[in-house]
Amino acid sequence: MKKNFLAILVIVFLSGCATPKTSLQHAITGSWVDKDGYEIQFFPEGKGFIPGVQGKIPDSEFTYTVTDEQHIEIIFQGSKNNIGISIVNDTLTWRDSLGEIVYTRKPE
Repeated sequence: MKKNFLAILVIVFLSGCATPKTSLQHAITGSWVDKDGYEIQFFPEGKGFIPGVQGKIPDSEFTYTVTDEQHIEIIFQGSKNNIGISIVNDTLTWRDSLGEIVYTRKPE
């Protein structure tokens, strides 16, 4: 009986240590577009995609990690960047060293 109790206790403890999806991880998932029509897509498994713009920029992929409820770390073209993120309703505000970009969730 003691062994069963200890095994259950260990399982409960380990499941509590698993990294759950944060609310930012859930909220950021989807496609977003800025006022100029540039799009960025976040997938739930920590990957993202920026569709290219003909004659301007090629398609680009990146990986991201939610570091806390207000920041993500993006690895894009071998460079690691920390980005401030806030999401209110269908508006995502992106803050980095270059300034701020506001995106709106793209309807599916």
